[in-house]
Amino acid sequence: MLADFHSGMNDAVGHSTPEQLLEEALAAHRRGSIGDAKRLYASVLSMDPTNAAAYGNLAIIAAQQGDLAGAERLFRQEIRLRPDDPAGYNNLGSVLQQQARLADAIVAHRQALKLRPNYAEAFLALGNALKQQGHLEEAMGSYRAAIALKRDYAEAHNNVGVLLQMQGKFDQAATAYGEAVALRPTYAEAQFNFGIVLHQKLAVRRLHMT
Repeated sequence: MLADFHSGMNDAVGHSTPEQLLEEALAAHRRGSIGDAKRLYASVLSMDPTNAAAYGNLAIIAAQQGDLAGAERLFRQEIRLRPDDPAGYNNLGSVLQQQARLADAIVAHRQALKLRPNYAEAFLALGNALKQQGHLEEAMGSYRAAIALKRDYAEAHNNVGVLLQMQGKFDQAATAYGEAVALRPTYAEAQFNFGIVLHQKLAVRRLHMT
């Protein structure tokens, strides 16, 4: 039966258009059938080597599987084919961050924002790269820009809290973490950070009482 199933799928691929195959690939990707999705995206590209979406989605899979060099190559191919797509630049920037290539990542995130100035996710990613470079004031500005665009952005509130905590502003950090947890009660990182900063606040209070 398995042999018959695979034979049937190959026949279907042979009679499908690139657009139909891309829809099948996206459906497989969404349901977590990564192997099927990769094969279908590859089939799309064998029929249409200029399909930017297939390159971009293969890049996402590569990044998720830890193949950062492969993901970078695929995202760059997507951008070459679709140079006006801000998501491609932002995704490339995130992969470059994971490779500790922060200057290149910042360039990519800024290009994403040039193409889409109201791109909250790109502001968050840019803030992360700036923070890693030690540009904390610029990072804070980027996180706050993300929040201004997307008030319920729990990750941005959490990251504002991290910067405030690093500056010893424990009350303000607690407020930021509290906002993140209120927005997403299951946000474990924000919950942990909130607990730590509350202990720090208590320690400072005790120190002032002695």
